Amino acid sequence: MMRAREIPNAVECCTADESLATTLTWLLDQLETCQKSLTGYLESKRLLFPRFFFVSDPVLLEILGQASDPTSIQPHLLSIFDAIATVDFQEKSTDIIESMNSMNKEKVKFENTVQCLGSVEIWLGRLLKEMQDTLRTILAGIATSLNDPEFNFAEEFPSYCGQAGVLGVQLLWTKESEYALRKCRTDKTIMKRTNNKFLVLLNFFIDLTVKDLTSLDRIRFETMVTIHVHQRDIFDDLCTQRIKSAGDFEWQKQARFYYNEDNDDVIVGITDVNFIYQNEYLGVTERLAITPLTDRCYITLAQAVGMCMGGAPAGPAGTGKTETTKDMGRALGKLVVVFNCSDQMDFRGLGRIYKGLAQSGSWGCFDEFNRIELPVLSVAAQQIYIVLTARKEKRATFLFLDGDVVSLNPEFGIFITMNPGYAGRQELPENLKIMFRTVAMMVPDRQIIIRVKMASCGFKENVILSRKMFTLYKLCEEQLSKQVHYDFGLRNILSVLRTLGSQKRSNPNDTEETIVMRVLRDMNVSKLIDEDEGLFVSLVDDMFPGIKLTTNVYKDLQKAIVKVCDELGYVNNPEWNLKVVQLYETSLVRHGLMLMGPTGSGKTSCTLCMLRCFTEMGRPHKEMRMNPKAITAPQMFGRLDVATNDWTDGIFSTLWRRSLKVPPNQNCWIVLDGPVDAVWIENLNSVLDDNKTLTLANGDRIKMADNSKLVFEPDNVDNASPATVSRVGMVFTSSSVLSWKIYMEAWLMKQGDESEIFRRCYDSLYDDANIFLQSKLAAKMKILEAIYIRQMLDIMDGLLIDITLRTEKALERIFLFSLMWSLGAVLELGEREKLEEFLLKHSSKLRMLY
Repeated sequence: MMRAREIPNAVECCTADESLATTLTWLLDQLETCQKSLTGYLESKRLLFPRFFFVSDPVLLEILGQASDPTSIQPHLLSIFDAIATVDFQEKSTDIIESMNSMNKEKVKFENTVQCLGSVEIWLGRLLKEMQDTLRTILAGIATSLNDPEFNFAEEFPSYCGQAGVLGVQLLWTKESEYALRKCRTDKTIMKRTNNKFLVLLNFFIDLTVKDLTSLDRIRFETMVTIHVHQRDIFDDLCTQRIKSAGDFEWQKQARFYYNEDNDDVIVGITDVNFIYQNEYLGVTERLAITPLTDRCYITLAQAVGMCMGGAPAGPAGTGKTETTKDMGRALGKLVVVFNCSDQMDFRGLGRIYKGLAQSGSWGCFDEFNRIELPVLSVAAQQIYIVLTARKEKRATFLFLDGDVVSLNPEFGIFITMNPGYAGRQELPENLKIMFRTVAMMVPDRQIIIRVKMASCGFKENVILSRKMFTLYKLCEEQLSKQVHYDFGLRNILSVLRTLGSQKRSNPNDTEETIVMRVLRDMNVSKLIDEDEGLFVSLVDDMFPGIKLTTNVYKDLQKAIVKVCDELGYVNNPEWNLKVVQLYETSLVRHGLMLMGPTGSGKTSCTLCMLRCFTEMGRPHKEMRMNPKAITAPQMFGRLDVATNDWTDGIFSTLWRRSLKVPPNQNCWIVLDGPVDAVWIENLNSVLDDNKTLTLANGDRIKMADNSKLVFEPDNVDNASPATVSRVGMVFTSSSVLSWKIYMEAWLMKQGDESEIFRRCYDSLYDDANIFLQSKLAAKMKILEAIYIRQMLDIMDGLLIDITLRTEKALERIFLFSLMWSLGAVLELGEREKLEEFLLKHSSKLRMLY
């Protein structure tokens, strides 16, 4: 440093003698040695606790660095376990864990306490084993009780944890169904009696959902309905088809649950493949509405796992590829780790994940697998081949590509999902394809899904209403204009169904038809362009004849909007107000929002007003805004150095981590204000769907905070794939939302006494001049009405600063000059002369100023 100060010339300073070159080379070697030692150290920890393979190096270093304080593991638990969000330590000691809690606050007490002694990877292994043992005991308890004739499942199941209730109803259904199928040859009425018994149980569950419940119990009971509706449908089909044997394929193809009393294992049979239930704690989560197509997918995936292959569901966006894989894993009590693949992934990162899966016995679901670059895919093919071959040969350990000897847990599975034919997708190499069984997932059974979800929300007329809703969506797809941002697929349907439940509870006096009609109208009208709105409303009216709807009035919100508009100097016109209300309604059911519309249609002001309104209503909100198009994808999400394997966080990933530190009583909206393109928005697919997880190229999987939302503000989605469009709640703001008069009124509010003179000028001339320009003159480039008026008001602001003598005549002159240089700004000279002539001959009194 001293030499650099003395010799300012850089070349002279560095080349004066050889010592600097030698020192730097030596330091670089030492740095590489440190890097290798650190990588080796982290690898050794991962081999001791395999789930560490699913966390990135910086996070693992943080966990190991704070190992002396066991409570510091709390923020990282969701990266390692499926549903353990926090653990409870004993009151007087911070090294004994006594219970676990899910994200929605379900508490399960451990059978034995877990001592947090020794290395962190050792006691995390003990925690994992204790979780599985506790769950095994609870499940054994409910399974044994089912054999007791005096045990009433319907009344007793709420005393168990949510997972035990779901598994209990599946065990009960399998037991009763098999008994009926075995006895049906001698007892002619047993099938009918059993079917009625299932129907009574289903109605009991549906009645539970209508009561006033906590959010935890509501999800519990709705899940019970979702599962049991399907079970009852299956048994109803068995009765209709007159199946008389438990060995019939119609019964064998279902997911059947058996309890083995000898070792307390639960066995799940799908066709001829038997899985051992893995006892991973899954908390209380929504389960998939299972349809015959889902069953068919389960059969194919089960066969794939049975033949030591991987599964590859493929199909367009919104058909349930990832969710079906996740739900099947849940049905088998497994940890399913979802990775959103991007073109930044390298073979080292993928190899690390495969080792983790093979060693921990977890399932890995690689979403959008064909976005990975071709050279990486060919190495991945070899890595997958080694892992699957070891499983086929039933080895206890195997040698991986990087030379590590890895122990093998045969319960693991590898699944890839693909969207064919979208931008930035690769064709998979043949040696990779051959290791996976493909499942085509094209058109989901929407009507069944709608019926099941309606039943779980407590709708008695679910059969008729589901048919109406299904028909309406079909008509929308056929009859409305084909816009890129329209989506009437499964994700849209599910967000509508979630709203139906809350609306039914908040309006108990309304008929079910009225509730469904209102929600269908309010949830879809926000994304329609002006031309389609009338047609859509008439379609809804035709579906529900004779019902006259009232609109929801949000009194608190409207009060807040009026106050915020006064503070910000906005004009609260009805069209813009409606868009704010629609944004509010969409934000209640979606965590990814898109405000789409041309420049000047009030998108940013909508977002800003909404955030201020939330704060006024007692829920403090703030925004973090960035322009994703101004930077490259690596600058946005982070960059992995190929040589050193160093990770540098990007702008978005930094904001994402920051949003996790926002206090729970505050809310944060991350606003991406700029054009959408397929390069960066595809990386957010796993954030915008139900996984709510940001997957980075270094292996980091960061969960979305409950109090944050992701908001996009583009002017079009022409470059986005259907996978993106289906994942966001869309609010379309047309250019008709803010006419030039609204901009003028907002500007006049700041002009004081002179506002009346300007209003007279605008009213007498501007509209006619604007219509003349649009209809008779040829502008060199197309400019929106909002930009013309904005430009004119800016010119007037600039000119009024220098004016001291503000007579009416002077102000009119400024108005005319600004009008000419805004409306005439993009006209050729000849066209400008026509505009000038029009202004001179206009019937208003302003022409005398020339």
